[in-house]
Amino acid sequence: MWIEDEDILCSVPKEKLEVLTREEVQEQIDEWEKTHGNKKLKMITVVNPTAKSTKEDRDFVAEVFPKYISALAVINHTALGRMAINLFIGLRPPSYPLKVFKDGDEARKWLKSLK
Repeated sequence: MWIEDEDILCSVPKEKLEVLTREEVQEQIDEWEKTHGNKKLKMITVVNPTAKSTKEDRDFVAEVFPKYISALAVINHTALGRMAINLFIGLRPPSYPLKVFKDGDEARKWLKSLK
């Protein structure tokens, strides 16, 4: 992960997926808060096509992300993947703007257009 343009957090998955325990995720959250405080950032993330998430994982993200994310651009390179994300968003809309894209250029353009 890195921050670009001062307010866009970029996240690209590693080739080999590492499944973190809830404790490891909480450690990363604690470290984030030490470094960035409560500052909300726009985020662009690339979906790892091999990643699987449980309902518990999705619920946890739905609880944590609004504390740190002001908008989320999700890049998914497959039509089926984009459709699944849009279905999930439709069933449980986040409290921040979220949009799914095919590529990073359009995602960045959208994020930069948001105030």
